[in-house]
Formats: sequence, C-alpha cells, structure tokens
Amino acid sequence: MSKTKWLIGVAAVGWNAAASGPLRITERIDLGAPAENYATPVAHEGRVYVPTTAGRLHAFDEAEMSELWRFRSRGSLYAAPGADEVAIYLGSSDGSIYALETNGTERWRVDIGNNINAAPRVESNRLFAPANDGAIYAIEGFTGEVSWRSNLGAYSWSRPA
Repeated sequence: MSKTKWLIGVAAVGWNAAASGPLRITERIDLGAPAENYATPVAHEGRVYVPTTAGRLHAFDEAEMSELWRFRSRGSLYAAPGADEVAIYLGSSDGSIYALETNGTERWRVDIGNNINAAPRVESNRLFAPANDGAIYAIEGFTGEVSWRSNLGAYSWSRPA
C-alpha cells in the first residue's frame, strides 16, 4: 500500500502520511487552467484518475505522483470515473460515455444524447450510468453495447449503489 495520500482540488496535491507531526504537503501538480474539480478522484491499481470540468481526465502514478497521461473528452467531466480490470469509464456533459484503456487510449465511446453528471457503477464488466434524461443505462464494458435502459423518472447526480 502506498504511503502517498491525495488531496484534490483545482490542483493535485500529495502529502506524506507516514510523516509524524503536522500535515506536510510534499508536491503540487497544476491540472491546467481553467480546470475545476467537482468529482472525487479514483484510485485503482496504482493509479489515481482525476476528472476536471475542462473535460480532461488526468492519470497519475499513485506512488510517484507523476502524470502518466491525459485524455480529453468533448465535454466537461463532473463525476468520478469508474474502473475495473478492463477499462476506465467516464461520463461527460457531451452526452457520451467513454471507455479508456489503462494507457489513456479511447477503447469505445457511446453517445446516449444526455449529460452524464453522476459517477458510473462498474460491476461484472457491466457499467451502470444514470443520465440527465432520467434514465439509467446498462452498458457492456468490453463492447460499449447498451444492454438496457430504464426510466427512473428523474435524473440522478448520485452513483448507483
């Protein structure tokens, strides 16, 4: 387990949790301007993924805090991404859900035509993503095929349980 902890705001900041005494910031990484971060970063398999309203997903090495890559979506990213052994998944205000390889390459993109402002839930290689049209979508992680859509009656800003 890494001893580096993360505090994310407009910039990515790491601090040393092993140090005794007061909190000590060890490094700061600028995510670029303008960039706001409304979403919780996601740590998965040694990487930390940080979405921004500028439409960028930043991937950092968790231990070294070095930026590995950036992906640019066509809209803002208001929610945390989902991740599994296959891909990193993110919803965008451009109405698309993206699946990225661990190197930042786009695997697939599904345009559902509505903003995605809630974090997707990933379970058994299936992605569950609520959208601003008041529906939740089930999407196959390997292919991006929409398996089903169910109307919730109102849009959700929360990740499915």
